[in-house]
Amino acid sequence: MRQEQTIKELKKQLNTLFRSMDFVNDTFLESEKISKKESQLFFNIYRQLGLAWEFLGLQCKHWDGYKKTRDNKEACKICGKIKGVDDACVWKARTPIAA
Repeated sequence: MRQEQTIKELKKQLNTLFRSMDFVNDTFLESEKISKKESQLFFNIYRQLGLAWEFLGLQCKHWDGYKKTRDNKEACKICGKIKGVDDACVWKARTPIAA
């Protein structure tokens, strides 16, 4: 029962995060009407949301299994991580986000 609640909560958090990323991308990054300074601000927000996605993905135990992608790779049904890709170096490879 506890594992089911954890899975449900993780799915909810990831879905909320994906909606936020889509909103920032569709509303601000694709817009040609905003200034370069504003565009950089929204790019930084999008990158921070991506870091949150990676953090949540590291918590995922891939309980629901995997699904095939167009590239014939297997991706987790919950977090979207590709099976067989090492996640241990994700945080080490990051550069600081410029303010």
